[in-house]
Amino acid sequence: MKQEPVLKVFTAKRLGGREEYRYLPISKTDLELIVNFIEKFRRRIIKQTVGTKDDLGYLLISETSGQRLATETLTNELLLLAKAAKIEEQACAHMFRHRFITKLFVALIEQHEYENGDDFRRALLDGETLKRKVQEYTGHTSISSLEPYIHLAFEEVANFGTTLDLIKVRLAIESLQSNLKDVVFELIQGRNPAELSLLLSDYVNTTLDELSNASTAIER
Repeated sequence: MKQEPVLKVFTAKRLGGREEYRYLPISKTDLELIVNFIEKFRRRIIKQTVGTKDDLGYLLISETSGQRLATETLTNELLLLAKAAKIEEQACAHMFRHRFITKLFVALIEQHEYENGDDFRRALLDGETLKRKVQEYTGHTSISSLEPYIHLAFEEVANFGTTLDLIKVRLAIESLQSNLKDVVFELIQGRNPAELSLLLSDYVNTTLDELSNASTAIER
């Protein structure tokens, strides 16, 4: 829970099978949700299955075995959710990665006021700090492989004209909405209202803090 929290993510596609990690920025509200999941649910599952000694440390685990969820499990869950939501387009976990990179580029374009794709490409090639950060966030070793995201980002900027801090505001609100739905669901399931009240207070305070920081940045 730093001032600018990040997730440490393992990068699987590396030659020779070498271990490599990258660090992705994350909303404090989303991080609160993850911490709550670990403390309230994951810990209980581990205790009831493999035990702390044999816990392999994966975030998403099977409720019955305590082992990490298979890729196929996540894929099937997303397909079921897409079907329930009547989404006819392709839906897979990898699309979250595509969306993350596109939104990252939109934020960078707005923050630095790049006028077109050529300006942005030059900045990626010439600015070592920017290039290193983008490669760290996306996991791409080649700038040329980011070309599709550059096109998508400029299309989004042209259509919506959003800014980096407005993106943060929207993400904070969306995250709070999702967390509120989870709290309502747990209340229906019979969880202690006093515990939920404290959890809800944490969610709201964290969101208000993020909104306040974003508003201050926008006013500047």
